[in-house]
Amino acid sequence: MKYPRIAITGTDSSAVAQAHKKLAYSDIFTTIIHPDEIKKASANNDLIILLATPGGRYSDACICRRVSLKSGVRIVVIIGKDAEAPSPLGIYASIVVLCDEKDAVSTIHSIISRDFGFDTVELRCGRMLVDTEIKEYYYNGARFKPTPTEGAIIRFLCVFNDAPVPAEKIASYIGCSSSSVIVHIHAINEKTREITKRYAIDNKTGVGYFIK
Repeated sequence: MKYPRIAITGTDSSAVAQAHKKLAYSDIFTTIIHPDEIKKASANNDLIILLATPGGRYSDACICRRVSLKSGVRIVVIIGKDAEAPSPLGIYASIVVLCDEKDAVSTIHSIISRDFGFDTVELRCGRMLVDTEIKEYYYNGARFKPTPTEGAIIRFLCVFNDAPVPAEKIASYIGCSSSSVIVHIHAINEKTREITKRYAIDNKTGVGYFIK
């Protein structure tokens, strides 16, 4: 099954950017959108994450509610432990309201698996197999050990299956520069070539990288 298209939004842009990176570390890949783009984004996304902050707008929750009813897109609201209760964001029964970061990650993984049929524990792409729970990596049946950043790149490419992904897009999710992505991909290929005589990741000129 295809990985669902997930957007993340909120009025605190720095908090949203931080959450975007933290979720990526847990293999939840999102696209940042402005709160005013929620209606438009509902047409191109399967799941929208709203990060509720002390300065969050009540209108954001209202928009999410209307979008969810009209389009069927799932809405997940993340509320920090320090948020004052009761929150106006929690009055909508169809919105999943979470109280902390750990619950957010586990619940979103459950939604991805249950509602979209995508296995977030065992990622497969080409000859690559990744067990995300114990962070073990196999290429062409042989186990190898990537660095944490290399592993993040591999998992991100697995999510896109065999569709080429530009280095810039990989960099935005992993939190490094495009040139660093290229260096890490070269290192991954050297590791897989050493044990299988094959390069795991190829580059389609002008389009992006993909796992073979």
